[in-house]
Amino acid sequence: MNLLTNQTGSYPKNKHKLKYLLERIAQLEAKNIELENKLIKLNTKFNLVFDQKYSAYSLDTITMAACDFFHVEQHQIKKKTRKREIVLARQACMQIAYRKSKLSLKEIGEYFDRDHSTVIHSIKVIESNYLTGNDEKSFEFMHMYMPFENFLEELDIFYRKKGICKD
Repeated sequence: MNLLTNQTGSYPKNKHKLKYLLERIAQLEAKNIELENKLIKLNTKFNLVFDQKYSAYSLDTITMAACDFFHVEQHQIKKKTRKREIVLARQACMQIAYRKSKLSLKEIGEYFDRDHSTVIHSIKVIESNYLTGNDEKSFEFMHMYMPFENFLEELDIFYRKKGICKD
C-alpha cells in the first residue's frame, strides 16, 4: 500500500483527492531533492574536522544531523517542549542512537535531559507510528527520516574507510 491507495488497496474514486495526493507527492519529491543537496553540504561540513576520532553514531553527530534534516535549532532539541517538529527530531535521534550506538537508554536519556523511559517511548513511537504507518504524516516523516538515516550510514562508512572511526 502506498500514499495513493487506501486500506483496501484501491485508488481514490474522488478525482480531487487523487489530484491532491499527486500534487503532494510532487511536492515531497521536490523536497527530497532539497534534502539530497543538504546531505552533500552536511557531508562536506562533517569531513572538514579530523583532529580526533569520530563516530557517525555519537549523540553529538546524530543531533547535529537531525537538526539540519528536521529544520530545528540545536539548542531547541534538548528543550522541554512539545512542538511537533522538535519532538520528532528528538525522537528520531533517540531511536537512531539506541539502534546504532552502544549507549544505554540511561545515557541517551541523560544527553537529552530525559528519563530512560522517555527514550523507550520515543523508540516505540518512531518504530510503530511513523516507520510502519500508512498515513500522510508517516509519509512526510519518512521523507525526512530516510535521508537522515542514510546520511548517518554514509558518514559511518566514510569514517571507517578513512580509519577515523571510534567504536
